[in-house]
Amino acid sequence: MTIRRLLVLLSTASVLALPGMARADMERAIELLEEGDFEAAFAELLPHAEEGNPRAQTEIAILYLNGSGVEEDEEEALNWARQAANQRDAFGQYLLGWMLVNGHGTDADAIAAIPLYEAAANQGLIAAQTALGNLFTYGADGIEIDYGEGDYWYAQAVQNGDPQAMNGFAWSLVVRDQNLLDALPISETSVALEPGSAASIDTLGTIRLLLGRYASAAKYLELAVELQPDYPPFMDRLGDAYAGMGDDAEARAQWEAAMEAVATYDGGYDELWDIDALRGKLGL
Repeated sequence: MTIRRLLVLLSTASVLALPGMARADMERAIELLEEGDFEAAFAELLPHAEEGNPRAQTEIAILYLNGSGVEEDEEEALNWARQAANQRDAFGQYLLGWMLVNGHGTDADAIAAIPLYEAAANQGLIAAQTALGNLFTYGADGIEIDYGEGDYWYAQAVQNGDPQAMNGFAWSLVVRDQNLLDALPISETSVALEPGSAASIDTLGTIRLLLGRYASAAKYLELAVELQPDYPPFMDRLGDAYAGMGDDAEARAQWEAAMEAVATYDGGYDELWDIDALRGKLGL
């Protein structure tokens, strides 16, 4: 989950427990955030943060992190997130954990993020549940893959309706080559909830590809390529779907496009990517 999206989620929940004038002031600050007037929101929030309001501290941390309404300062963001987390605020715990995992304002330390995520997840914060599912399912520096633990946290986030958790769990079943028929409806729900997510659409297309449902796989994989046209694995899998349909010319065209994209793509690849297999399909 992006921090910009997190800011919106926090904005809807940050005034519930405040009394009287403080609540009215915070409501005004949240309105300013939602209007995109971050400079005015920062001015409204800062006194509450300095007085120890953890929700205001978290919002201030996000503003510093994004450079919204104030000069970007990741160390200052880390300071405010830590203050909120120290008060056992779930949003603050999640934000601090996210910053530790991604190395914002400090060296990356996924291990240190786990207890923060767990504390937030146990308070019912869905984003933290999903984050734990991702960490244990796909691993990180110092964290070994533990599918049982990952499935436990994914199950909670999926039950709470998080499409990112649904996609993460469904993709993990693809990677494990397990229970694809169980993964299919989970992936379909993820796409229905987030129809613009290239990753979720690719997962659904890949599941259908592995199940031999080539025509419907091609439909979804075409959309994934359209949404993210520079990512070689999407083109590669689309080529596989065309091959399954017996359209060898279109399959080769997609495989060649995938190989060409490799030369310019500078990001990471997913767990199914195998460039040697792609070369083999092209006879290279």
